[in-house]
Amino acid sequence: MSFNQLMHPRNIYRVKPNYLQLGEKYPSFKELLTFYKNGKAKLNFTDPQALRLLTITLLDNDFSLKVDLPIDRLIPAVPQRLNYVLWVEDLLSLLDLNPNENVNGIDIGTGACCIFPLLGCTTNKSWTFIATEADEVSYKFAVENILTNQLSHRIKVIKVTPEIFLLHLPGIPQLEAHFLMCNPPFFNDRTHDDCSLGSESGDEELGSDEGSSKSLRKRKPSPANLSSPLESVTSGGEVDFVKKIIEDSLILKESIKIYTVMLGHKKSSSILSQHLKNISDVKDVVVNQFFQGRTMRWGLAWTFLENLKLSESIKITETRRLNKKKIAPLTYTIPKNLTTINYSLSSIYRWIRHLLRDELEITTVDIIRESNHSVEMTIRSQRDTWSHQRRRKRMLAKETKTVKNEENQKWT
Repeated sequence: MSFNQLMHPRNIYRVKPNYLQLGEKYPSFKELLTFYKNGKAKLNFTDPQALRLLTITLLDNDFSLKVDLPIDRLIPAVPQRLNYVLWVEDLLSLLDLNPNENVNGIDIGTGACCIFPLLGCTTNKSWTFIATEADEVSYKFAVENILTNQLSHRIKVIKVTPEIFLLHLPGIPQLEAHFLMCNPPFFNDRTHDDCSLGSESGDEELGSDEGSSKSLRKRKPSPANLSSPLESVTSGGEVDFVKKIIEDSLILKESIKIYTVMLGHKKSSSILSQHLKNISDVKDVVVNQFFQGRTMRWGLAWTFLENLKLSESIKITETRRLNKKKIAPLTYTIPKNLTTINYSLSSIYRWIRHLLRDELEITTVDIIRESNHSVEMTIRSQRDTWSHQRRRKRMLAKETKTVKNEENQKWT
């Protein structure tokens, strides 16, 4: 199942790039293409060089960004990173900033590509960044990529040690910013061989035409996408990593207006959001979902500002997505002339919730509005639970019948 149409409505990769056209424009990319029997171009996503060239090509073709990436460091997936940047744009729209005001951002662990600052400054002319990096190789590549794209006046890359997050940044006596971004290492140093949410590979992000599944399958990280230990593994995993950012935020508070991180595990978002809600000084917390290809990520944001409702950013995204898709809501009207059945609105509503939660395993059912005569709700599923329901019921009935026959045979 591809999540491309569930991407942020402003994400240009909702429509998969045409590899054949890209190959005609970029000869080095064309050399890595192979073809299906129908002539459609494809990439070998187990090849690190293919992933590297895909990212380099997309950044050049779609954003006029020239980057160089080491083969032994994390290769960022452009559609996923763009989803995150677009959500930050929606969050910033809640601040009611002056159109001419410079917007300052911080990126913790920017990586060799320095992709968040590059994308952010290219798509938003008022943005500037302070980007930190602890890995020596990634730091050198990030600095070079900023110089290549002539953005040194808007992006400052700072070399830090692994234990520095927001406090005591070299050369920054007083840190102030509109927002923070961070894509922390996903894995605990004891359990990093197990990943349930896919990899950074382009196949995951852009969707593959061959071998795709109708359900979101659990995947291990792609061996093609190499990364350094600092980029992928940290003691305590992403939960402990983000908790250290939260500790710094409790000191900085309103100095940074909106704090955000992108997480690789749903459980992490639940643990961290609850942790933040237990802190009295934190005024609001929100969790968002990022969809791309067949991969999901989770965005977590918090603020110390009074009267700033971060959840409005998700409503902005959902409204734009619905307007983009122009999908009318599913409506069911109870007939007025039913005389043989006693029913009430609440009883029918309870039955519908039972069908959604127990039969279709849809856990997210949000009530938009409710009155004596109507109930309006939104539902969200993270995987396909309704396809082939009739066939599944037939198979279940057949299995039940087989068990009964076996039981009867035991007594004859």
